[in-house]
Amino acid sequence: MSIVIPQMMVQPGLHCLFASMRTMLAASYGVNLSEAEIYFRSDGMNVEYDPIARPFWIGRAGDEMLRHMNTDGPVRLQYSFDSGAWADRAQFIEDIKEELMARRPVLLFAYSGFLTYHAIYRDNPSRPHVVLLYGLDESNDRMDIIDSFLLEYSGEAHTYQGPASLHDVMQGLYGVGFMPGVKPDCEGEEHEFMSLLRERIGRFLATQPSRDGASVHGLQAYYAFVEALEKAAELDAEQFTDVCKEAYYCLRIGGVMHQWTYFMALVEEFPTSFQSGASAWMTRFEAEHLDWKKHLLNIYKFGLRSNRSGWPALLNQTRHLLDRQQSLLEAFVDDMIVPVRQ
Repeated sequence: MSIVIPQMMVQPGLHCLFASMRTMLAASYGVNLSEAEIYFRSDGMNVEYDPIARPFWIGRAGDEMLRHMNTDGPVRLQYSFDSGAWADRAQFIEDIKEELMARRPVLLFAYSGFLTYHAIYRDNPSRPHVVLLYGLDESNDRMDIIDSFLLEYSGEAHTYQGPASLHDVMQGLYGVGFMPGVKPDCEGEEHEFMSLLRERIGRFLATQPSRDGASVHGLQAYYAFVEALEKAAELDAEQFTDVCKEAYYCLRIGGVMHQWTYFMALVEEFPTSFQSGASAWMTRFEAEHLDWKKHLLNIYKFGLRSNRSGWPALLNQTRHLLDRQQSLLEAFVDDMIVPVRQ
């Protein structure tokens, strides 16, 4: 039996998770939130750095973002990143069918190397990715999926809507998310969101060591990551190149570049929420976005050229950009207008 939610349409996104959740909210409950609002409700900006587990990586775990969205978003979420949740394939398929029959698409977290429907994934390193499942035909090994942020290595983003191999996706699955219900009074007020945004930025700017002391979050995570990157100059040429590529990727995807992207989108969405006006903040955020883009390209080029001698000076530039980021976000919070609750 084939089950397909009708009238689903892929929309280009800025990030695989937040774009998928945007489509999921609209399709399941008619709740329209922008990617930017979903990003901040999910606390996507508060990245984590763990020097023990992944010394040359920085990012935000999917389960943490879903946990925050479940608390501060308009719907209830059920999710798991434990492979035991789909070890019983027959039951897992039945759970998916139940969601689809209720016209609720399903979030799938899968490694891109198993998303064999596109050459971009087949021909490039496998990385964590998120797609939206809206159809299933088990007898024909078919899933119907929406992929809103299909990123080429060159940086160009595409979309995909269509069939994927059920077998292949299951092989690469590492997480799943359902959206079983909407909360009462789900239409969030601007007052509530802007208050939450102020709290999110404040958490980002504050020093946040983990409970076990091993990892750190927010802006301090970036500083700790840069400090660890200094050790990359001690590696051999091939290892140094790999570290530079990974640093480029994680700072660009889900890291600081997405932060600036969503701040710009936020200003466009709430233009009257800032004393200095939307135009002034857009100009400042665009400048930061451009400077970081150039800087990350330099990191990538340093890796290609194995330029370890110039590495310390380049990382000092990174620290300067982080200092500027702190000052800018502090000023942004001071400039915010939080509407009075009616």
